[in-house]
Amino acid sequence: MSEWPMEWEGKSCVVCVHDKDSLTDIQHSLKMLKLSVRGATDLVHARAELISGEEPALILVEGDAEDRDGVIRDFVRSVKSHPSLYRAPVCLMVQVEEGEKESAPSLAQVSAPVDGVLHLPVEFPNFSREVRRMLEQYVPPVGAVANGDGSEKVVPAPLQEVAPKVGAGVKVEAPLGGQSVKTNGVSNVTSQVARLLDRRLVVAYGLQLAILEQLERDERFLRAEADEIPS
Repeated sequence: MSEWPMEWEGKSCVVCVHDKDSLTDIQHSLKMLKLSVRGATDLVHARAELISGEEPALILVEGDAEDRDGVIRDFVRSVKSHPSLYRAPVCLMVQVEEGEKESAPSLAQVSAPVDGVLHLPVEFPNFSREVRRMLEQYVPPVGAVANGDGSEKVVPAPLQEVAPKVGAGVKVEAPLGGQSVKTNGVSNVTSQVARLLDRRLVVAYGLQLAILEQLERDERFLRAEADEIPS
């Protein structure tokens, strides 16, 4: 995993936008910053992209500034509480009608805990400039991620950040408590299993989690009797 602040050229960003034409415009705009785009048209597929691909340099998600249903808020919190994603900036993209730029929502007016706000539709080259400015000014958190109640928890060291070998079959890793311990070869083999999982299984797991979250918000599903739900 790269160190922050990172050099974003050659990296990718995950973009969740409803309109495919907007996605194309964003791709062209970010290409000027040498950023590739992993696109999604809904949060379900955006989550799958996030957990199955490389650590993104940036996460862009379209939504309303009010976020009345809390979907964007929940999405941002899940990103900021993930040990491999919490350092990536999350930016909300808000649709602004022509002639309403002056009244467009600012970061202070957005209810979701995002790191920045961009306006759609894309305007060249302003969109690229705004993204570049945000990446240059963004200061990522170090060492802890936020819990849902606003407190912090220690982030376990990702597999890519383990210390160099100190002996045959022995590595020094940062445990949950934040102190270094030595692990034997068996533990190291176990820790590598997560890295060797088939990409398809990881994507399927992400989709399953996203579907469960949607069902938790579906009143018809919650009110349905057990025998009414297809097995």
